[in-house]
Amino acid sequence: ISIPIGTKFQLCAAAAFIAIVLIKFGAGGTGKNILNPAMAGLGFLAICFYDQIHTVGEISPSLTSELSLKQTLKYFFSVQDFNASDAMASATPLNSKFQSRLVINFAVFGFIFGGFLLGWQKLIRLEIPFFVILSCLIIDIFCGHTLYDALIRLSFGGLIFAAFFIATDPVTSPITLYGRIIYSIVIGSIIALSRNNGLYPDGIIFGVLAANLMVPHLDRLIWKYIKT
Repeated sequence: ISIPIGTKFQLCAAAAFIAIVLIKFGAGGTGKNILNPAMAGLGFLAICFYDQIHTVGEISPSLTSELSLKQTLKYFFSVQDFNASDAMASATPLNSKFQSRLVINFAVFGFIFGGFLLGWQKLIRLEIPFFVILSCLIIDIFCGHTLYDALIRLSFGGLIFAAFFIATDPVTSPITLYGRIIYSIVIGSIIALSRNNGLYPDGIIFGVLAANLMVPHLDRLIWKYIKT
């Protein structure tokens, strides 16, 4: 979900190798990894193969809406470069407020429903996606977006998916309540700042990985001084 369309099969395989072999099993197996494996694999792609996976420029809410299955598979398994014009009408769709108001990734409603279902079953902690999304929203507004545009931007990329299904990973997220709140704010803040000011069109990878590294220290300090 988080890998941009047009990413080649061999790059996906390399990311999977990093995630499963080096990060998951390299740390000792299930339940022992400090970093989120999927985000570590994506981080490897983002740093080492930026031009290949970010050929479209700024993040787009509906990049694949016009691509057929045949076109998608053609890009995935071939060496042909991805042509953004196949998927959208202009090269920089977010530069137009008119477009940003019309185009919404409606898949996010499915992610939200699935996330709340997991929360209702007590499989994830809903304070994590809440504070990830809230911090993104607040920083977008401080960066000059209207409240309406900031809300629409929440549907772009893999933000909602990451908030409910990546950031909530029980192995790499804090076990303390205040730890989870701080952890979530860090993730949301890095995502929003990266989107507004950074080189990468979506900062989910670096937000999650940076927060993962904080988790052991957060839990230790909070248990010592707050105990909750």
